[in-house]
Amino acid sequence: MIRTARPVVWEEHEQARVVAMNVAGRYVTLGLELVLGLIMLPFNAHHLGASEYGLWMLAASVVAYFPILDLGLGSAMERAVAHHRARRDPQAINEVASTLVFVFATTGLIALLVVTGIAWNFGRFFDLAPESARTGRILMIMIGMQVAIGLPFAIFGGIVNGFQRTYLNAAVG
Repeated sequence: MIRTARPVVWEEHEQARVVAMNVAGRYVTLGLELVLGLIMLPFNAHHLGASEYGLWMLAASVVAYFPILDLGLGSAMERAVAHHRARRDPQAINEVASTLVFVFATTGLIALLVVTGIAWNFGRFFDLAPESARTGRILMIMIGMQVAIGLPFAIFGGIVNGFQRTYLNAAVG
C-alpha cells in the first residue's frame, strides 16, 4: 500500500486561538528561563567555585557574540516563509530554507574556526594560568561547536515561526 503525503493546510480556521497560544507560549518560556536562571546561578557558582564559574562566564561571553552572524537572515527567512505560505508556494519555501541551511552551515563552520583560533590562544588573550587556560580552551570549543551546529538547525524554528506557530518553538525550547 502506497501512502501519499498529507496535503499542506494553508487555511487558518482558529486565528485567535493561534495568537493566544503564541503569546502564552512566549510568556511561559520567559517565565521558565527566569526561574531556571535564578536557580542555576547559585547552583553553578556553588558547585563550580568562583574561579571556574568566572571562566565559564568568560568563555560564554566571548561566544555570545556569534549569533549575530545570522546577519538578520533568520528574521528575513521568517518573513519569506510567511510570504510564500500566503501565496501557497511550498517550493519557494523549500528553496529559501535550503539556501539558508547552506549559508548558515558555512557561517557556522567559519565561526567554529574563529572560536578555535580564540580557544588556541585563550590563555594569552586573557592572561590565565595554564590549567585555567586549558579548561577555558575546551570550554570555548564546546560552546563554539554548539553555536556552529545550532546555526543551521535554526532554520527549522524559522520555518515554524513563518507559519506563525511560535508556541511550538516555545514548547521545544
